[in-house]
Parts: sequence; C-alpha cells; structure tokens
Amino acid sequence: MPSNKRPTRESQKAHDEQAIAKRLALLKEKGLAPDKIRKDPYLKHLKANFRKTISRLEAIDAIDKQKEALAIRKQKKAEQEAEEKKAGKPAKPAPEPAKKDKKEKKAKQKPAS
Repeated sequence: MPSNKRPTRESQKAHDEQAIAKRLALLKEKGLAPDKIRKDPYLKHLKANFRKTISRLEAIDAIDKQKEALAIRKQKKAEQEAEEKKAGKPAKPAPEPAKKDKKEKKAKQKPAS
C-alpha cells in the first residue's frame, strides 16, 4: 500500500469510500442505532484507512507543489545567468583560497632544529 503515485492513491480512496458505504448500508439494514453504528470496530478501521489515504494524497500535493516551485526557481536562475552571460558579466566571483590552520602556520614559523 505504500505508493507515492496519485492514481494509485485515488483508486484506494474510491475503494475505501465504497467499503464504508457498504458497511454503513449493512449496519442500517440490520437495524442498529446510530450510536451503535458509530462504535462499530470495522467501520472505524475503514474510516481510519480512508483518513490515511487522504493525508497521503495531501502529502503528494505538497511534494508536487515544492517540485513546481523548484522548477520555477531553476528556470529563473537559468534565465538570469543567460542574461548575465550576454551582458559579459561573470556568473559568479572566483572563490577565495582557504585559510590555513594555526598549526600549519606555527610549524612554518618555527625553524627546524
């Protein structure tokens, strides 16, 4: 069941809805009171699965939203770099050389005896 695909989750959602409807119809056919129906353990289980599926669909939506935002940022950055390249500006300044550790400096300063 752990699928990250939207169509799979949509079909699971539809299946859960049908199962809940069938269980409710069965319990009503038996003539149970609404408070007994609410306490039915199998119905609670079905509703829990339905809520899990809904939350996973929301997570898929959030991930898709992030992917779209990232794609837009990448596209804007690529356009900006292309404009800078046309203008003759360097894309990024050259990185500065890394600083040496204090131990290395002290070792160089002391003459070897």
